[in-house]
Amino acid sequence: DLLASMAKPGARPCDLRAALVKFQKEHGYFEEGGICGHGQGTDLLERPGFLDGETMALEENMFISIHPGMETRDAWGFNTDSYLVTKNGAERLNRTARGIFKI
Repeated sequence: DLLASMAKPGARPCDLRAALVKFQKEHGYFEEGGICGHGQGTDLLERPGFLDGETMALEENMFISIHPGMETRDAWGFNTDSYLVTKNGAERLNRTARGIFKI
């Protein structure tokens, strides 16, 4: 939700990644080591990537994926959702109920 609320036109994905890392450090999680979101299109990974140094800004109507991994010494969790970037932040497109699924 934090990253989606920040995903507005003109937002820099590297700033969203920095916000995730800040949140993780403040809440006792390990720092995300990989990519935590990206554009979606015809390639598996499309720019902009939510990585340090990404220079491409988000634009209205971009289709993106946000998928931070959260990890502590004792547990690991991962989620992924698809979003449409709007002027008010990214709108979640998935219809699956939110929650923890045990397999």
